[in-house]
Amino acid sequence: MTPWAIAQKCFLFGFGTIFLLGGALLSGFWPSIYRTVIEPQLMLRNDTRTFAMWREPPVPIYMDFYLFHWANPERTLDGTEKPKFVEKGPYVFREYHKKENITWNENSTVTFMQVRKWIFMKNLTRTNLSLDDTITSVNPIFFTVASLLKSKDLSLIKRLAIEAALRAIQTKPYVSKSVRQLLYEGYDDPLLAALDKLPQKIFPHPAMAKRFGWFYPHNMSSEFDGICNVGTGVDSLKNLGVLNSWNYNSRTEFFEGKCGEVKGTTGDIWPPSSAKENNVTLYASDLCSSLVLQKNGRMSMDGLDGTTFVGAENVFDNGTLFPENKCYLANGTQLRKGVRSLSSCRFGAPILISFPHFYLADEFYAKAIDGVSPSVENHQFKISLEKNTGIPLIVNARLQINVQSSPTPGYGIFDKLPEITLPALWFDQHMLVTRELADGIWIVSVMPAYIVYGLIAVSMLGAVLIIYGILLVRRDCKSSPDSAELLKDTDEPAITSAPTESPVSNQ
Repeated sequence: MTPWAIAQKCFLFGFGTIFLLGGALLSGFWPSIYRTVIEPQLMLRNDTRTFAMWREPPVPIYMDFYLFHWANPERTLDGTEKPKFVEKGPYVFREYHKKENITWNENSTVTFMQVRKWIFMKNLTRTNLSLDDTITSVNPIFFTVASLLKSKDLSLIKRLAIEAALRAIQTKPYVSKSVRQLLYEGYDDPLLAALDKLPQKIFPHPAMAKRFGWFYPHNMSSEFDGICNVGTGVDSLKNLGVLNSWNYNSRTEFFEGKCGEVKGTTGDIWPPSSAKENNVTLYASDLCSSLVLQKNGRMSMDGLDGTTFVGAENVFDNGTLFPENKCYLANGTQLRKGVRSLSSCRFGAPILISFPHFYLADEFYAKAIDGVSPSVENHQFKISLEKNTGIPLIVNARLQINVQSSPTPGYGIFDKLPEITLPALWFDQHMLVTRELADGIWIVSVMPAYIVYGLIAVSMLGAVLIIYGILLVRRDCKSSPDSAELLKDTDEPAITSAPTESPVSNQ
């Protein structure tokens, strides 16, 4: 056997063994390596990238507002026409989130408050739209007073005094204000000022602000989302981002039973296993309650795979289809499916939340007015989570704010109000993961699988090298002379030597 042949076999057996054993061992230990090196980076700790992204999300978040302009309020109120609404928008705002007052707790949770800031994006809003556009909108203050008075058993003298005060300020069920006033800047409302001056003995009422705007004064406020306590995932990644308490309570006083439980995530961070579930739960502090989203298929983008969850009929059902949702009907109210009353957590205001254009709601709501046309494409609430990390890839959080109109007997100004649900506005809070972040997610989520596949391939290569080496050895053994070949038989007779006698000379 030549030196080259010997070296070749040593190479095959040596590297084959290294590849086979090394690949097998590393692939076997990879889950432990992943848990030790990668999983800690998914936890909320002040030294992880996850914490940095959670504290101040790098992904652009936008809020698109669509306001409903009430085209015929007078003819609606006198009963000659049904309400006609014209949708105005979108008015696009950039939304910024920042966690503040962060406190790390010993039970693997973190307590914090969140500041949200909205900045109008003129360049992303259609050129014919401006924050100075005037919108005639439903007056929530008017209907709130009507609702509060309905729940009060007041004497005739008190009712007359209240109605006189209301008529003196000439309040109406609708207001015409600019978009900026209706959204974030707010406006001084004479009705609020008048009510605040009424003694509690005449009109018992909660403390009221002097100014109103749907999101006033939430811009730059840390109190809008309340005080949240969520799991850090240090004890178990199943608890990552899961809400334990809101304003120091594990349930609220606004809804009874399971409907009052504080559960789910705040939406900005999810347990890695979330994408493998059939449904996920989002706690919306704006709604003082949770939204349960159902699995609706798979999606892919930028080399990442995800699971999409959507708001289905169960979200705003009131017990019609899902009996467990009946506890959302506070104070014995009755509502058709598709809306949720927020009256109990909004100081008695008759506010109803729904999907935009009454998508998935009882057709009663859409048929009662003109100007709405629900569709899956434009009005579905959806979120897509990356399959291994649970990081949101796409978000379209779409909700609509409505005001319930109903007559209040005993008050001339309120007793002829129609029984109808009036839309005020809807919004689409949307986010799309950036390419830079997608690449980072790919490294954490997808690349480990390729590493495992690579290690398996290395093991297989090692096995191939060893097998090839064995084949070479067998070939060389067959082609080399052995002891039998050195003594192989021939057809020639055997030659033997007989003893000979030495000649003896005669002496």
